Parts: sequence; structure tokens; C-alpha cells
Amino acid sequence: MRIIRYGGFPASCALSVRTPPKLLDRVNEHAWRTAEPALLELMRLRVACLIGNRAGEAARSPAARTGDLSEAKIDDLPAYSTSTHFSPVERECLAFAEQFVMDVSGMTTAALDVLAHQLGRTELSDFVGALYAIEFTQRLQMVAQVLLAPVVEAAAAPAPTSAVADTAKSEPHLDLSMRKVLATYQDAVVRGQALDSVTTELVRLRCARTHRCRICQTLRLADAQAELCLDITKWSTQKINVALRTYGADRLPTNKAGVSFFGFDDAGRVAGFWAN
Repeated sequence: MRIIRYGGFPASCALSVRTPPKLLDRVNEHAWRTAEPALLELMRLRVACLIGNRAGEAARSPAARTGDLSEAKIDDLPAYSTSTHFSPVERECLAFAEQFVMDVSGMTTAALDVLAHQLGRTELSDFVGALYAIEFTQRLQMVAQVLLAPVVEAAAAPAPTSAVADTAKSEPHLDLSMRKVLATYQDAVVRGQALDSVTTELVRLRCARTHRCRICQTLRLADAQAELCLDITKWSTQKINVALRTYGADRLPTNKAGVSFFGFDDAGRVAGFWAN
């Protein structure tokens, strides 16, 4: 088995802490502080199996090694729903992760309520954000192995002196919630300029149809420029809103065709919505 870090992009991508790959590393570092490492490692391994990430299945998190996550328990992961190795919380989280990865639009209010009871209502949003980071970092790594070469072997797991911790010390006024850290990454992706707006919009709409996100299917991008692979991870954060039922499409101004338009400001944030 290999021990890997859960960001780990090719060196050619790691330009600065403000670039999307570096910011995605920060998202992951933050994600692994939202719940018990052993629980998140179970999520990661189950996601790896579902999306066919064989390298991810073979890897192990050093942070999770300090807990009670044994190889026997990992071997029993496919039978988590009935295995005595797994607690009720782990079973609910794994079931949620499977639904999130395979068909997020099929998430039910009852499933959300059960998970909120297990984790706590205030912790639910951060957990879903962490699950999103675990899934789409793996997907992006799989694509990077094919499209970006040479790929440098991933380093060790996040160190205690991580970018998140350093930022918290140097800029204590910042909101470092999972939602805020993800938003910073999303804004950076939108500021990319390598793709034309038509290609970007096709990527966004395909993600919207895949996840059946009502608000994203209603919207049409008036002007956008972003990187193709990173676009997929940016727009797929809609899965979090679909899972939590917080997309709010009914509040959008729409034209006769049921479409609403939107654009971005120079910072990469949504500048508003309009019907015509």
C-alpha cells in the first residue's frame, strides 16, 4: 500500500498558494479537520471503490492510522451495512456517501435528518463539503494522471503546519469554514482564462444535468472563462446544495422559457441574476 497526501498535483500545476491546485490542497487540508480521520478515511476508500480509483483504494491515510481503523475493517468495507466492525454513525455516513457519489439528486430528507442526528445539525454542512472534496479530488487526480505529465509521486499526508493553520494564524479574521474554503477555490477557478465561455457553459450545464441541480439547470452563463478540468470540480460543488436541498431555484428571476442569466465579477463571484 502507499501513503499519500490528498491534494498532490503535478509540480507544473503548483504555481502559488492562489492557484486552483494549491487552493484545492487547502480545501483538502481543511476537509480532513472536519471529522474524525478514521471516519473520513472510510469515506475516501468507499468513494475510491465506487469511482474505480484503484490507486486510491491501495493508499492509506497516515492520519487515520492513529485510530482503530484496521486492515480487517477496511477489508470488510463492502459489507459495512451488516458488518459488526462498523458503528451506526459509520454506517449512516457510508450510506450517505454512496448516495452522494452515485445519484445525489436521490438524496432524501429522511437521510439528511438521520445524518444530522448522528453528526449534529451544525456539523452536517461541513461534513458534506468534506465528502465533496474527498470525491472530486480523487476524480481530478485520475484525470491528471492521464492529461498532465510528468506526475510527481504524492507526498506524505498534511503536516500539522498546514496552509490552513498558517492562514488562521496570519489572518485570524478570515472565515475558514468548509464553505468559505471551498468558495475561495471556486472563485479562483472562475478567474481562469484558458477556455472560451461556450466551452465553460457546456461543462457547467453538463454538471447541472448530471446532478439534477435545479438552480444550475435554470441558469445560463452570460460570460465565463475557466479551466476545463477544474471547471468540473467547481461546478460540481452544486452536489452539496442538491444533497442539502439548499439550491433555492424558486427565488430566481426567469424569462418565459424558465431561464435566468448570470455573470461573474472580477473576483470570480456571482454578480447577479436577471431574466433577459
